[in-house]
Amino acid sequence: MLKSIALAAALSLASLALAAPAAYANEEDAVATANLAQPVAKSTQIIAGGVVWTCKELTCAGPATSDGALSVSACKALVHSVGPVTAYRVESQKLSSDELQRCDGGKLPS
Repeated sequence: MLKSIALAAALSLASLALAAPAAYANEEDAVATANLAQPVAKSTQIIAGGVVWTCKELTCAGPATSDGALSVSACKALVHSVGPVTAYRVESQKLSSDELQRCDGGKLPS
């Protein structure tokens, strides 16, 4: 009986271990990308708007693991850390020109 319980527990843990990477991979499928108006001084990693961004030169990118990653408020959080952006998108969806202006507070370079 004890062997049966131990075997059942081991199988349950094994199935959880196999399912976890698949769920994690699905979360990483969507990628958020932002084009910066000015380059960052050095490569950096920041958390803003629910995304762990890796920023290098004129681009920031990271896994969009939350539904709110494509929003003006998430964009504003990134802008607060790295400065104005010229484009902000998650996969094929992007913020409109009006949304970008609200994100940057009207500070986009002309």
